[in-house]
Amino acid sequence: MATSERSGSAASAPVVLDAEVVEDRMLVGVDRGEVSLVIEAPADASEEEIEAALDGLPESVVQTADLFVGGGPA
Repeated sequence: MATSERSGSAASAPVVLDAEVVEDRMLVGVDRGEVSLVIEAPADASEEEIEAALDGLPESVVQTADLFVGGGPA
């Protein structure tokens, strides 16, 4: 397992806490703002692809949660 940190605040850029490659898949532990999650990606995914997948966090998580509790847009 490898560990790396990115510059910038946690709210503006994801911080990769841990990455593990298993066969053709990569598991990446990520913190962004108040959200911590693990994502699965192809082992050859670039840093830019992973960052693009995380764009909008944690805002998108809050919006999705609001939809489930009835507080989101109609």
